[in-house]
Amino acid sequence: MMELRKALRQLPTRKKHYFEWKFNVKPRVDLSNLSEQEFLDKYTDDGTTIRPFKEWERTPEYHALVNLYLQSQTANDLLEVYESVKEKAKQGDDKAVKQLLELQKRIKENSKEASKMFEEDEGDELILD
Repeated sequence: MMELRKALRQLPTRKKHYFEWKFNVKPRVDLSNLSEQEFLDKYTDDGTTIRPFKEWERTPEYHALVNLYLQSQTANDLLEVYESVKEKAKQGDDKAVKQLLELQKRIKENSKEASKMFEEDEGDELILD
């Protein structure tokens, strides 16, 4: 599974900026306070309207990026849920203990898949002599 940042790097700059603005995913820069017109003024140089971007939103390419974005958000949500359930389990909540054990089991399964992905990526490194 491709990481969102890697996928965004493959896009034309305008599409990349639009996606980063729409979902506020640009590292170290908060774009959420830009209005639509401010975005267009800052990231397009030819007076483009928002229409081409809205049309792009109906493409498989855009949908794939949204799925990668949602996957990254799911990981963050899982962490929040895990921390919440863990605290309840520590307080003796029997239901939370069962939920925590189930979460730990699923996380362990997911970790195996993540490890495989990183093992596969090791061969992709560029080595310069």
